[in-house]
Amino acid sequence: MTVLAEAFRKFKAAERAAVAYGNDDLTPAALQQERSRRLAAAREELRKVAPQADRQGFDEVKRKRQEAIDGLAPSNADAVALIGNEWTKVEAMLNAGHNLAQMIEKASPLRITAILDQMPTRLIMTSEEPDDALAEVTGLALERLAALGNPAAQAAGELYKAAVHDSAWAQIIDQAATPFTDVSVTALTALYSASPDDHDAVSDSLEFDAVVQNGVRQADASPAAPSAV
Repeated sequence: MTVLAEAFRKFKAAERAAVAYGNDDLTPAALQQERSRRLAAAREELRKVAPQADRQGFDEVKRKRQEAIDGLAPSNADAVALIGNEWTKVEAMLNAGHNLAQMIEKASPLRITAILDQMPTRLIMTSEEPDDALAEVTGLALERLAALGNPAAQAAGELYKAAVHDSAWAQIIDQAATPFTDVSVTALTALYSASPDDHDAVSDSLEFDAVVQNGVRQADASPAAPSAV
């Protein structure tokens, strides 16, 4: 579990404490204002640990992926011929109804090279959304290359996981710290793809508690009391 997951758990504990706060010296309205203030403070603390969600990480992923693809380029006529022969086999299998994703899962580096080299042209002719289809194929191919030990593909995979991790956490923290907003399934799914442990920690923290959720809604509906000086 990462530092971010631990910070999220602490936030949920602070959230529960904020809406359960009691003080017999306060009127009901003042008590609700104080709960709102404490809840806002807990959210502000959570926002402090949010990673930056920018494109720089994904741009670096794109660069590293292209480096891996460029490293597969044939260096001579014999290599070009081998790739062409391999593509002929792949295309025949595709025309016979074989599943491309399953093919990639067991593909050799040569077959991966042939697919990355020729698939863009085929997808332009066969897919309604060739760009999206090519992105999916490229991702699967690079995952296979990484599994086969390709250093650039492995580096791209690690960079992608880190970028998705930070982006997902930025969304989750923003959603959790925004009144009347729930953490989205989309953000949780993205986090799971990058860190199942972090996802499990967040999911555990988000387990529904009707009393707490009702307290949060009431606190959000009440203006926060000013901080004590």
